[in-house]
Amino acid sequence: MTQLDVAIPFIPEWIWIYVSILPIFLYAALTLQKELFHSTLKRVVVAHFLSYPFFFLLPSNYPRPSIEHLSAFYNWGYGVMHTIDNVNNTFPSLHVSITWVICHMLKRNGMRGWMAYGYAVIISASTLFTKQHYVVDVLGGVLIFLVTLTLINFKQKTIHET
Repeated sequence: MTQLDVAIPFIPEWIWIYVSILPIFLYAALTLQKELFHSTLKRVVVAHFLSYPFFFLLPSNYPRPSIEHLSAFYNWGYGVMHTIDNVNNTFPSLHVSITWVICHMLKRNGMRGWMAYGYAVIISASTLFTKQHYVVDVLGGVLIFLVTLTLINFKQKTIHET
């Protein structure tokens, strides 16, 4: 844990931003053209395949903050999040890479860039304020997103050239 990780405060309210990845995924499913949504899903799968070797070979975890002092509503929210998110898969952050993939595809579909990428930045920040990830995990998630885009674009370019 770096000094920057320690300096970032635990802000329980950011849980609702953190879990907003679920409605944004649903929004993408409902608004993206069929081909673009399938392309989004392919990118999400590639991001998973790129991330899992790190989870298995270099498992890391973030010490979760105490939530007993929170209200029942927040306690429930964090309880659900802790049930879904495995404690040993912090690097790279799939939450970050998948959010960036979805937001990138929404931008390709016509969403304003500042809105799509601004949302991805806010979701990325939420992983820090909820104490789910280290800063390096977030950077790793963005890197997985960029590698995913590069691989898919390279594959598409290669297919179109043959």
